[in-house]
Amino acid sequence: MDDTRWDHRLKVTGEGESLAGHAGAVLLRKLADQAGLTAALGAALARAGKFPLIDRGVALVSMAVAIALGARSMNDIALLAHHEPVFGAPPSDTTVRRTLELADPRTLDKIARVRAAVRGHVWSLICATPAGFPWLAVAGKVLAGWLVIDLDATLITACSDKEGAAPTFKMGYGFHPLGAWLANTAESLAMLLRPGNAGSSTFTDHLAVLTAAIRQIPSRFRSRLLVRVDGAGASHELVSHLLSLSSRRRTVLFTCGWAITAADEQAIRKLPAPAWKPAVKPPPTSRPSGSCPRRPGSLPSTRTVPSSRTSTSPRSPT
Repeated sequence: MDDTRWDHRLKVTGEGESLAGHAGAVLLRKLADQAGLTAALGAALARAGKFPLIDRGVALVSMAVAIALGARSMNDIALLAHHEPVFGAPPSDTTVRRTLELADPRTLDKIARVRAAVRGHVWSLICATPAGFPWLAVAGKVLAGWLVIDLDATLITACSDKEGAAPTFKMGYGFHPLGAWLANTAESLAMLLRPGNAGSSTFTDHLAVLTAAIRQIPSRFRSRLLVRVDGAGASHELVSHLLSLSSRRRTVLFTCGWAITAADEQAIRKLPAPAWKPAVKPPPTSRPSGSCPRRPGSLPSTRTVPSSRTSTSPRSPT
């Protein structure tokens, strides 16, 4: 029997001529297929009695590939048209819309479970390589066994009156999604689409994204977590929640910033000169015009939380 898979005749060459742009799209699609993501998404999106011409898993992965190529709307699925000799006909914008209409809470939960399962499989393959899992190095020290989760929001401009778009705090118009990324592998763990006027430090949003992000991490990797969040996470509710996540089986550390007030500035000025040491950045070298307290927690503040430590890193004026 002939091999009829779309990729069975592909080969990699460094001497090709007349190569098409966006060739990396093929690798993204092949990775999704090889990892089992495409097939698992198709099963999660299947509906009894429905037999779509294009598998819904293929349609969803095709959307992801199109976005990587610069797609900004459903119509931009046409970016895949020049890959038709490889992938076959791309999904139409109608197929894209019908696939997205399946995204009810139950289906979204199925998709999240599929992503977590496939991620666990892929991480097992990564661990089996000679290089092993990518642990971060901070100030020259490798954080072996630690996963680093970054929480951050961003602004996305909407050029027209789209559903959920609203004025932003930077006088723009669009969306203010909050996401969680794993610094070890640079992959997105969770994302919450929010209107442009969503609050920067809304605890319920941070809680939802952090909870979804941790669920995406295979259980055997959850024993040591470091959560990093900027000043938007400086709420008593989020800090208290982060402190509560540690247990006998799991250690959760975190860092968060906050906006310096006049009272904080006065406290910083009271620190004696011997309390400071040069700041360090990777590779472990002193950072010009930077310093921090020798003993974290030596900065007095009325806003600290029990069991937390406070440090500051002022820079000399330029």
